[in-house]
Amino acid sequence: MIIKGIIDGQNRLWVKIRVAGYHGGREIKFRVDTAFDGELSLPVSLAVPLGLALVGESEYGIAGGGTHKPLKFTASIQWGSKNKLATADVDQGTTPLIGMGLLNGYVLLADFDKKELVIKEPESGEKESNKEIERKSE
Repeated sequence: MIIKGIIDGQNRLWVKIRVAGYHGGREIKFRVDTAFDGELSLPVSLAVPLGLALVGESEYGIAGGGTHKPLKFTASIQWGSKNKLATADVDQGTTPLIGMGLLNGYVLLADFDKKELVIKEPESGEKESNKEIERKSE
């Protein structure tokens, strides 16, 4: 299956996914952040109404030095054709983020001319190697 997103005027990558917790679910627009190693990052204002389950605390270094210690929750997400549990760092930020932890194993194709984003699931049946995909995108 293919997950489609968009590329905005500032060349940021965005994708909508459904996120649910104990109190319900909703579709949320996430920015793809290639510098974020986790799966999801959510602002408190979006996470609390969903009733996500607290599982601990994260700690990681941030650009420019220092550390960041958000609370870690689990969320049920619709990720392509799969329902899965994802970990979400929750803090006072304002922009929901998808990190490389969620994209690991997927193929991300960004067409900046057409402003289109495509994320291909590994089970999509396509057996193209990375070199074949690179050749097609040139």
